[in-house]
This record gives sequence, structure tokens and C-alpha cells, in this order.
Amino acid sequence: MKDTEIGGCPIKAGNTVLLSFPAANRDPAVFPDADKVIIDRKENRHSALGLGIHRFVGSNLARLEMTVAAEEWLKRLPRFILAGDAA
Repeated sequence: MKDTEIGGCPIKAGNTVLLSFPAANRDPAVFPDADKVIIDRKENRHSALGLGIHRFVGSNLARLEMTVAAEEWLKRLPRFILAGDAA
């Protein structure tokens, strides 16, 4: 281990570094309008459920549960619409 610098931030040898995966999902270099929730975002390489070999083992189940939840919501509230820019 040795002193280094990442993105202009000096890091001393032996310091602990925390990787904030949720912050990766808000990278403006990867996501246009990174601070906006865009449900149908076409290019969506988010890391919410991990990446590569560190992917959450239940990620496929979580996605299925969200699909079922959205389908059931729309069955019960079929006239549900977004309010647009309203507060």
C-alpha cells in the first residue's frame, strides 16, 4: 500500500476507502439527467443490485417482484396517470 490520488483526492496509505454504489447510479457522465427518476430510461446500466460477481443473488427475484407489484397496482388503479410537473 502506498499514498495515491484518485480523481484529485489524495489518499494516504492505510486509510479506509468506502465505495458508494448508490452514488454510481447518479454519475452524469453515464446517465443524462442523473438526478431525475426516468422509469423508461433506455440506457440503464445502474448498479442498484450489484455488478459482475458481486451481483445480488436475489436480483432476478427482486425484478420479478417489482414487475408483479406494478401489474397489480395497475389492475387496481387502471386510470392511474402521472401528474406531470405538479408539486
